[in-house]
Amino acid sequence: AGTAGKDVTICEGNDAQIIGYAANYDNLLWTSAGDGTFNDANISSPIYTPGVQDIDNGGAVLTLTIEGNAQTITDEMEVNIVKNVQFEQLANTSFCLVAEPQTLEVAIEGDYSSILWNSDGDGVFSNPTELTTEYTPGENDIANGEFNITVEVETAGCGTFAFDYEVAIFAMPVMSIEQSEFETCLGEGIEVPVSMSGVGTVNPEEPDFWIDIDGEIYELNEGDGQISIPAMAEAGLYELNVLGYGNQSCGYELAEGEQVVTVNVIGNVG
Repeated sequence: AGTAGKDVTICEGNDAQIIGYAANYDNLLWTSAGDGTFNDANISSPIYTPGVQDIDNGGAVLTLTIEGNAQTITDEMEVNIVKNVQFEQLANTSFCLVAEPQTLEVAIEGDYSSILWNSDGDGVFSNPTELTTEYTPGENDIANGEFNITVEVETAGCGTFAFDYEVAIFAMPVMSIEQSEFETCLGEGIEVPVSMSGVGTVNPEEPDFWIDIDGEIYELNEGDGQISIPAMAEAGLYELNVLGYGNQSCGYELAEGEQVVTVNVIGNVG
């Protein structure tokens, strides 16, 4: 007679104490459907050490086979494994210097029951219990130029995992255009003097700034430069919307929305 006992749940990295029972037997053997090992497969209550495959599968089925009194009895039980929590780097570890909601996202592997975002600053989370949330920096965050984010994850019986990230706040670049009204002849382009300041190069492999003029992107490798606008196809009055972006992608817009450059293209006279 005998039984494999009740199912067991353990945390990843721990061994499983099996509580089986056997009586009046000649032979007893434990086997695993996984790749773990027993400290003694011939006793009724062994210790089972899960293997890599067991951990990947979230557990393993163990079988107890008992022979005696001209009969064979088999019984099964399961070892369930709560996987450790693994965090991947936050999708965004830099913010722009504005008191507006900005997205944070983290990828988590493992078994967990809840998640909670925290900050050592004075900002506010929109959904602090979701994998993807938005954080609006507070006055102190902006004044300090950085803040720390903590992601806490609660597991089912295996404790809490917490990971900290430092989030930098980049100043918004300031864009100015010295001349906003131009007149040119058909077939001729213009040179727009643009000045950008506020943020240096974050990624040295990229230009310091980008200028967006009606959807066309121009690079500005230093704070001041001339943006060459090609000739218009037809005569007329054109209004070009201009936006500036820094190396770390924090865009700048004037209070009214966009900087407008006006170009009057004069047609050729007979």
